[in-house]
Amino acid sequence: MKTATTSDGLRIFVSCLASYNNGKLHGTWVNCEGLDAEDLTAEVEAMLAASSVPLAEEFAIHDHEGFAAFDIGEFTSLAEIADIVALLDEYGDVARAAATLVVNDLEQVRQLCTDKYLGSWRDLEEYAENLLDGQVNLPPGLACYFDYAAFGRDLELSGDISTVEGKGGVLRVFDNH
Repeated sequence: MKTATTSDGLRIFVSCLASYNNGKLHGTWVNCEGLDAEDLTAEVEAMLAASSVPLAEEFAIHDHEGFAAFDIGEFTSLAEIADIVALLDEYGDVARAAATLVVNDLEQVRQLCTDKYLGSWRDLEEYAENLLDGQVNLPPGLACYFDYAAFGRDLELSGDISTVEGKGGVLRVFDNH
């Protein structure tokens, strides 16, 4: 079993419901990074075993940090949390951006990361210019008249792409088809 440590990363606060129902707060922050469902379960069981209320068996997640737009509720399964942690470990900020585009569907987030992610760009103009580069041969005298920024905005407004602005102003672009 891996042991959880204190971190500023992916954390959940799990509380003993038996204690909570008896007017006591007993719980712990669990660092989820690198832990699978079995490891998370062991952490929760250790917290429950340390409860002052006899036969403490149930828990709830009362807080979380670092999960971005992923929907972590009181009774989100530890297996689902482990899946989210693995996805964030694999795709990082791309997964965080993708999670803002779908409502609580881990498989859709995974599909956006694997099949629909078009890259990170400074802005829509840079994306549009890169998209057309090599596909359209504008004569040098006309290329300066093409408005890449407007073309990029049109791609987004028409629903062809979705964008999410990330850290440092990086624009993450996803294909909507």
